[in-house]
Amino acid sequence: REQFFTERLYHRVFAWGYLSYSKILYSVGERQFIDGVVNGIATVTQSVGQGLRFLQAGRLNWYALGLGAGSLILIAFMVLSTIRGGG
Repeated sequence: REQFFTERLYHRVFAWGYLSYSKILYSVGERQFIDGVVNGIATVTQSVGQGLRFLQAGRLNWYALGLGAGSLILIAFMVLSTIRGGG
């Protein structure tokens, strides 16, 4: 029994509008935006990883040399910045 056609009105206006809105939000928001961002981050991460894997030669002494050289460059930058009054 439908009293004052409220059930039919509810299904045709409110429920239909809500379902249409949720389908659009799912297809645009979830499928295109969120999945696009996640897949884009995965692609970038994979590409960077493949590019950087050639830097790993498995030689600890080269890694230590790079760490030491980078530390010296940072220390020199900090000292020069302090001497010039920038810090």
